[in-house]
Amino acid sequence: MMASASRRLMLTAFLLAPFSFSVASAQHTDEQGQIDTQIQNTWMRFLEEVRANDAQSAAEYFTPRVRKQYLEAFQSSGDQLHKIADGWSKIKAVSLSTPFAEYTLFDDEGDGQRMFLITFVKSADGSWMIHSM
Repeated sequence: MMASASRRLMLTAFLLAPFSFSVASAQHTDEQGQIDTQIQNTWMRFLEEVRANDAQSAAEYFTPRVRKQYLEAFQSSGDQLHKIADGWSKIKAVSLSTPFAEYTLFDDEGDGQRMFLITFVKSADGSWMIHSM
């Protein structure tokens, strides 16, 4: 799983390199900092809903295109939804641009550490939404 995610991350970085900001350096531009702050706030509000076992509200942080899929997954967790975030690291920016941004998340739950790529999309109203994870 980790190798597949790493390949996906490398391929995505290669394909988006001309159109995105590199966040490998310690310094962010003002625009990158604003994007990161907005996305981190979106992520924290999403996690609050997950930890409150509110599948419907948690799904609202996803783009309309994938919302139903994630809502069904969250609802299938029942009253254990709050546990899905156990072991999750903080998200870390991989690439920041408008209208797309990518972050990594590490999950220490289970037998070992797994890496996930989370894609955010800026909506027409200016808010950032989760498109995939």
